[in-house]
Amino acid sequence: SVYWDNVWDTWLGIDKAKGMYNGNAIHLADGAYVETQIDWLFKVEEATSRDDFYISKEDVVDYMNWYTAQFSSQEKIRGKYAAGLFSASIDEERIALLDTPTDKRGRVEQEFDADKLEDKQDLFYEVPQNWWDKYWKGAKFEEKTVDPILVFDQGDKTTLESMTAATFAETYKVNPDEAASIRNYCLTTLKNGARPVLFRFAVTDYYASTAYYETGPIHWTKSGYVAQETVFLDFDIISLTFRAGSGEETVIACVSDPMDIINGLTPPADLDPMYWDWASLFEEIGAVFKMIFATLAAILLIYGLISLIVWLIKLFTGNGNSSNSGGDSSA
Repeated sequence: SVYWDNVWDTWLGIDKAKGMYNGNAIHLADGAYVETQIDWLFKVEEATSRDDFYISKEDVVDYMNWYTAQFSSQEKIRGKYAAGLFSASIDEERIALLDTPTDKRGRVEQEFDADKLEDKQDLFYEVPQNWWDKYWKGAKFEEKTVDPILVFDQGDKTTLESMTAATFAETYKVNPDEAASIRNYCLTTLKNGARPVLFRFAVTDYYASTAYYETGPIHWTKSGYVAQETVFLDFDIISLTFRAGSGEETVIACVSDPMDIINGLTPPADLDPMYWDWASLFEEIGAVFKMIFATLAAILLIYGLISLIVWLIKLFTGNGNSSNSGGDSSA
């Protein structure tokens, strides 16, 4: 049983899941969905940090090839990979770009212009936070506008030389797996007197959520994560157009082999073995206190109702007076 995309039910004081595979429906939140089949499965053993849960693009591609060979009777996407590895639709906001939007996925052809504002893309992403801040303050997001075409010149060489691969990836929003090779390529090109061009052609959603299994009525243990990403098969640059200051344009056809752009899988920020026990402990303590409070409230309510009933009975049977007016006087 696997649950993910958990939310806290403040009324019941327990976790509820928005996603589930092979679990109990009583744990599902409103609007939840149930997966009936798992086609992707990666096993991570002896993880000691969040980084251990990263799945490289090589591992993703190897799995795609293995799965396709195992289920060779399935329809092939682009004649390469089994259809069972893919969802039925690309990101909703990108469907309009398809040659045939009703297919929900398929061929996309786009033209980008470095001078057109409408070709710039807004990147909306979650900022990493520790679990304490996220728990009390909520997730924090930032928005950044990304130019699809970025040209480096000689003035950028010193800046690029001072960057690590991680800094380069974060600054220019490129795949961290490719950051070192892209940065080195740019530096080599600049040293040779040419100007490298960074082409960022798409901003797509990436989804990752910590996965849990139930170890008790109020305790969920983190066991991994579920993730979903967009891949681009047979990506190709058809032509480049260069525009002179006078407005004259020169179109140059590109000769290149189509490539598959498939990224690795990055775990969510809260998947960190270093604080699993503390996070679970705080969650369980909070749940216990809520249960104790609810129990005490119920006891007080019942006691109050019983006291009220007893008082009413005494009142209506004439035994509710506090003095005895018909008895003998005492000496």
